[in-house]
Amino acid sequence: MSPRKIQSQGEIIVRPVLPTDAAAIYAIAANPQVVRFTDHLPGLEYTEIEDWLSEPKDGQYRFAGEIDGSTVGLAWLECRIRPRISHIGDLNLMVHPGHWRQGIGTSLSQAVLDLADNWLNLKRLQAEVLVGNEAALGLLEKLGFEAEGIHSQSLFVDGRFQDEVHLSRLRGLDDVNHDETAKTMIDIDPQSGSPSTQLQDIKVEPAQVHIRPLDPDDSADLYDIFRHRQVCRTTLQLPSQESSANLKRMRDLPSGLHRFAAVTQDRVVGTISLKQHHIPRRAHMGRLGMAVHPDSWGKGIGSRLMEAALDLADNWLDLKRIELDVNTDNPAGIRLYKKCDFAVEGVKRFHTYGDGRWVDSYFMARIR
Repeated sequence: MSPRKIQSQGEIIVRPVLPTDAAAIYAIAANPQVVRFTDHLPGLEYTEIEDWLSEPKDGQYRFAGEIDGSTVGLAWLECRIRPRISHIGDLNLMVHPGHWRQGIGTSLSQAVLDLADNWLNLKRLQAEVLVGNEAALGLLEKLGFEAEGIHSQSLFVDGRFQDEVHLSRLRGLDDVNHDETAKTMIDIDPQSGSPSTQLQDIKVEPAQVHIRPLDPDDSADLYDIFRHRQVCRTTLQLPSQESSANLKRMRDLPSGLHRFAAVTQDRVVGTISLKQHHIPRRAHMGRLGMAVHPDSWGKGIGSRLMEAALDLADNWLDLKRIELDVNTDNPAGIRLYKKCDFAVEGVKRFHTYGDGRWVDSYFMARIR
């Protein structure tokens, strides 16, 4: 991209970040006007910026915006690593308030879009913007982003919980027949394996289902769940995953992750995870993920798992917002989440690919 002239300010030069940018980036990130629109804290320390610059993550691409030799803006692209959503990237942007409305954000964003479109072949770019940040919303809309919904009370700002707009920009999907590939999924009869148009809700007696934390010995049962084609279809799993990957998942317990298993007749038939957000200004939030073996669908297993996770969230972690994504062609899952007081906040278009089709996802949340 050629440099852009801005009145008497000189050329806007967009380039990859350098370790020597640390002081300038810290001056941007620590500015109170910038802090308000991001999710870091006013107490950000200089060494955190140094560490961030010296330890790039896989799938992260960072640009600095420079005028007259001074670094005055920063943009970075976070690419999703998981294979079935590897077409997605997240756009992030910060500009020093002294250089707002001078075209820095536009130049930085265009550099990110060029990388995403012409080198990484990303199909979906997304961003989140605090409600009321009209400048950022206007910039993204100018770049082709469209609002998909509102994350209610997702960020703690100025002493209160505030909402964020979720936006996306799609590219290279015009030749996909979205109406045909996102057909409504109907439940599969666990006995015959054939479709059933009846969304049965067969309950099991509470004594027959034991909800407990996961155990390393659960690995084999969980492997049977996660590689089942119907589970893969409704989650981000792959039927090709190997047992060693599942063992690694069992052994690795990131901070803030809480997991339960549903057990019937000494067999794990379902699992749920609740991940509390690690960023302090989002620590009131948790994200849910759940999987139940198809031969136990429609028997109330999901409801029991949800009860355990929400009890932990409400009565032990004091979480205010619980969120999740669910395929729009998963009516049984949607019905369960609505029963548990989750509301649809918006639709992530072309969110995932699997089982030969592109599918949208609802993003849902429960606010307490």
